[in-house]
Amino acid sequence: MSKHELRSRETKHKIYQTARLLLEEREFNNITVQEICQHANVSIGSFYHHFPFKEALLTEIYRRGDSYFSKIVVNRIPSGDAITRLCMFIKLWMHFIMTSVGVTNIKYPDKQWSLFHQQMISLDKITTQTLTDIIQAGIKNNEINSYQDSTQIIEFIKSYMWGFSYRWCFQKGHIESKPNFKALTETLISMLKPFPSSSPIKNEGLVSQYNRTSTK
Repeated sequence: MSKHELRSRETKHKIYQTARLLLEEREFNNITVQEICQHANVSIGSFYHHFPFKEALLTEIYRRGDSYFSKIVVNRIPSGDAITRLCMFIKLWMHFIMTSVGVTNIKYPDKQWSLFHQQMISLDKITTQTLTDIIQAGIKNNEINSYQDSTQIIEFIKSYMWGFSYRWCFQKGHIESKPNFKALTETLISMLKPFPSSSPIKNEGLVSQYNRTSTK
């Protein structure tokens, strides 16, 4: 990489990091390009060289988040039984949402929802593949009950994960996320574990188990 390319890369990263810091203080639509440039100590021309319009910063934030999730977060899932791997994946996934994509979305005006939705589609593909690997291995090794098709189990887990994260975003991050998340995850995991052969509910599907657990 030439010196010019290196400087250009450093400038783009400086603009990006400055925008992220400003987003921690206020909403995206209350931040101007001029303000970003002043804090980053770069020219407005440099900004538009790397980002043709202000909203392109959002695309970059999501792109980096997607790359980080697929390369770093997924690789942090430990080896071991399916339940342990699933618990860690859900924990890492939710932490990622609440500290990266979710927090950033809270700062965005409503008109940016479509861009956020596009990012979620990309993240959902990685999530589905990771859950597929975990659940199918768990069923094969009798670590997860097999009374429901793996696809249905995966969709059930994703509904829980996405539902909680969207609720957290819509409530501006004000709900007590950690205790609620922990309790809901424990309930979810309890429904996935194989039931003893003597259990009267061993032949029930996941939805029936959910109904039984949720009414206690």
